Amino acid sequence: MWIDSHIHLADPVYEQDIEELLGRAEDAGVKGFLLVACDPKEYEKAARLAESREGVALSFGCHPHHAAEFGERQWRDLERWLEHPAAVALGECGLDYHYTRSSKEAQRECFRRQIGMSLEKDLPLVVHTREADEDTVSAFGERPEARGVFHCYTGSLAIRDLADELGFYLGASGIVTFRSGKSVRDALRAWPLDRLLVETDGPYLAPVPHRGKRNEPAWVPLVGEQIAALHRVPAETVAEATTASCRELFGWPPPTPSSPPG
Repeated sequence: MWIDSHIHLADPVYEQDIEELLGRAEDAGVKGFLLVACDPKEYEKAARLAESREGVALSFGCHPHHAAEFGERQWRDLERWLEHPAAVALGECGLDYHYTRSSKEAQRECFRRQIGMSLEKDLPLVVHTREADEDTVSAFGERPEARGVFHCYTGSLAIRDLADELGFYLGASGIVTFRSGKSVRDALRAWPLDRLLVETDGPYLAPVPHRGKRNEPAWVPLVGEQIAALHRVPAETVAEATTASCRELFGWPPPTPSSPPG
């Protein structure tokens, strides 16, 4: 059994064929999904998807791209949706200095607030960090008791060391199969399997041989097989280890589908 630990199923690109897509995932042995909603416009749609299907858990947060537009009304909405019975994490949140669609200052404040919220609600964080190693390390220096995953790990040694120090997990995506993903492979080769998750980050980052296409959860095993090759173990060992990690971090499986908070 595989769990896709990071998928944006509420993205409009999945609307037309989501039943077929989930059927292909089932056929590939992917039985669980962490549906990440990090844009307030997606929150309700994400919740409805989780309520209508078994094996779908939720993570609500504010992506760094949206930090500048996140006002008090959005913070209240986030608090409310985090009370959903299927909400098992907060995020994705973090820092992205590659695009800086929100100012660095707005990103840092939004990230700090979500770290604090995760501690108040006892929820793990799903962290996005891109070209922002120093400020990411600094943010956790203030709250070393936080827990969570650095999703879509891109090979940074500073982030790997921070994850080790904090006891965080690393999320392996399709990047591990790319020709350009050598630094990711080198880092994950030495990373313990029991601190690893596998993900699509769909619809982005489809693994080889599907690179450039819309990503989908049926391809999670391709990521797992690359991890298995790095660790010289059977793919089934990676599936078991990463599923156990989801249970440990997110309290998997999610609750039975239920109504959203009032």
